[in-house]
Amino acid sequence: MTNKNTLHNELHNLPETDVSALAYELQNQQLGLKMQEEELHKSQAQPEEARQKYFNLYDLAPVGYFILNEKGFVTEVNMAGVSLLGTERHFLINKPLSKFMIREDIDIYSMHLRKSAETGNKEFCEIVMLKGNQPFYAQLESIAAKDTEGDNIRYFTTITDISKRVNLEKKLESLSKFPSENPNPVLRVSKEGRILYANNASSHLLNFWNCWINQMLPEPWLKMVNDAIRSSSTISYEGEIGPYVYFFTFAPIAGENYVNIYGIDITQRKRMEQELLQSKKLQAMGVMTTGIAHEFNNILAIIDGKIQMLMRENKGREKLLEELRLIRSSVKDGAEIVRRMNKFTKAREDRDWFVAIDLQEEIKSIIDYTRQRWKVAAEGAGITYTINLDDIQRVPCIKGNPLELREVLLNMVNNALDAMPEGGTLSFSTREEGGNVVLRISDTGIGMDGETQSKVFDPFFTTKDHGTGLGLSIVFGIVKRHGGKIEVQSQKGKGTAFIVSFPAEKEPTDIAVAAPEPGSKNSEKKSMEKHFLTTNDTGIRLQH
Repeated sequence: MTNKNTLHNELHNLPETDVSALAYELQNQQLGLKMQEEELHKSQAQPEEARQKYFNLYDLAPVGYFILNEKGFVTEVNMAGVSLLGTERHFLINKPLSKFMIREDIDIYSMHLRKSAETGNKEFCEIVMLKGNQPFYAQLESIAAKDTEGDNIRYFTTITDISKRVNLEKKLESLSKFPSENPNPVLRVSKEGRILYANNASSHLLNFWNCWINQMLPEPWLKMVNDAIRSSSTISYEGEIGPYVYFFTFAPIAGENYVNIYGIDITQRKRMEQELLQSKKLQAMGVMTTGIAHEFNNILAIIDGKIQMLMRENKGREKLLEELRLIRSSVKDGAEIVRRMNKFTKAREDRDWFVAIDLQEEIKSIIDYTRQRWKVAAEGAGITYTINLDDIQRVPCIKGNPLELREVLLNMVNNALDAMPEGGTLSFSTREEGGNVVLRISDTGIGMDGETQSKVFDPFFTTKDHGTGLGLSIVFGIVKRHGGKIEVQSQKGKGTAFIVSFPAEKEPTDIAVAAPEPGSKNSEKKSMEKHFLTTNDTGIRLQH
């Protein structure tokens, strides 16, 4: 208190000028203190701003940032890393990062960290990580550094989800493999017609064209390539490549001077369409035949009756009788045609009369039966036929009507011989394929063009100057009734092959020589006899 009073008295006794000087000095000191205080506050705020800036850059970054200790345990992680692994921060801290990887990739990850520590450089690896139970593709980028004490290694690792990129790469890889793995032909051709690429499935096309990679397409195909480029639109074409039928698409690539050619094998589809068309034709013939056969037979019966009456009334008049016999023969031919029409249009569905048949034995029987034509008569005319049975294999029995199956064989043999007027080779082969017995009968004759092949099973179609054109129609109907299929393969001037397939008999059955006719007399006797029904369009004769 005394000191305070003394100071007060001293200030009171000072001159006014000294007081002003002291006040000014005090004001300056206060200002200096204030500036120092502001600097202090400013210096204190800078670390906080830096910390906040670090938080924004690290914690809110779009990729996952992880700091790992030398054992690979997580010591720090940002929010993106937490979200990437589908968990919470406190579940990650002090946990091994390998816990969030598939087992198969842990070795890759361990090698990645080890390499980072050894080189001191940024190292990359791609592994599959887990978000909960869901795997995703991740890219890891790590750099190793020692801590501030310089004793322990820390890993600074970023993790990026690359699932979209990897999946896209896989799709692109799959697309790049598509042409080579495609079971159908895929080719790329330049605008000049040079083959730039052809997959494995295109090999038989190249063989047929007799050209290879870096060689030119044949002229007709080159025109279609040019048409596609000129029109800048796809062009479709359906054509035969040897025995196959293909549907081709010529697709020009926008901005490029080449065309992709895609082929689809439609042989089987075409075959089925032909079979369906043939069946419809037979159905139509059946409807027509059923409607007219009865009336036509009645007319023929009246004519035949009148002829017989005239023959009885004019005995001894040989010239007239000869004319009447010719007329009666024509009447019988007409009746026979009607009978044969009925035969192939009215399918017998009663399979109870089918028996097991050894196709190999039937072939031998037909060869023996037709020997008179292909051996004796041919040699007399200076013609040589060769019968080739080398490819006959032992096959299971088939189930059917022996008489009808012999008719099938006989028709095809006679047709083959007719197709080789100058002689040639008639070949037989059998094989088992997919539960079926397949028979192939081929000749080295004149062959058929595509139009003829498409009509060969049509009723009344024939290329011969004799016959009715019903033989192969009857064959078609018999094969269908037996649950089989028949097709023809031919090239003009290169011969013809008929391929017939029947379901193989699954259970062993006694082999019968012939099938009895339902309701016929002496059926037991007939079942033990061989019957040959010749239907070669020149007449029919039944031999016992």
